[in-house]
Amino acid sequence: MLPGRGEHPGIYQRLGTRLAAEGYHVVATRVDEAAEVIASAEGPVVLLGSDTGAAAALALAEIPGVRGAIAAGLPHGAGPTLPWREELAARTSCPVYRELLEADAHFVRGALNTEPDVVLVSEIAVPALLLHGTNDSVADIAIARVIAERLRARFVEVEGAHDILNDTTHDAAADEVLRFLGRVHADAVLVRA
Repeated sequence: MLPGRGEHPGIYQRLGTRLAAEGYHVVATRVDEAAEVIASAEGPVVLLGSDTGAAAALALAEIPGVRGAIAAGLPHGAGPTLPWREELAARTSCPVYRELLEADAHFVRGALNTEPDVVLVSEIAVPALLLHGTNDSVADIAIARVIAERLRARFVEVEGAHDILNDTTHDAAADEVLRFLGRVHADAVLVRA
């Protein structure tokens, strides 16, 4: 799991716990450490990233051993410059997650106001899923849909804001992630047979 602007790996504890309960080994790491984590993995890897971590997940999918990539809230340019309260609202409508961000000393406020330092890939050789919040005011859903089509990736809209993995509909996002993981696993089993 790869965090985005302002985030850190601990932000995804709730989703990580859910995926682990389904039998997946979950590692949340910074983008700059991801290649090392992939290289040391003992089995196939599926990358999951949010915001700039989403772009990194797609870019790192070329590393041997990566079987799939999931991009949530994929950024594709500068979003609006927002004061903290509006940034918080653009990130999530979940009151629990908002409180967590308000109290988190490691979370970087104002990070969504920075230009995302990403290069979007133009193709991907592994299965990919792009999740996007229907109310995402940071990254345009129509552009995300076009990117998904270009990558031949599955595109799923989930009701919610930019931080779709931690919004009020985080269960729906997690369900989509689990469905994708199940398909990637099934395809891997068929390939080995």
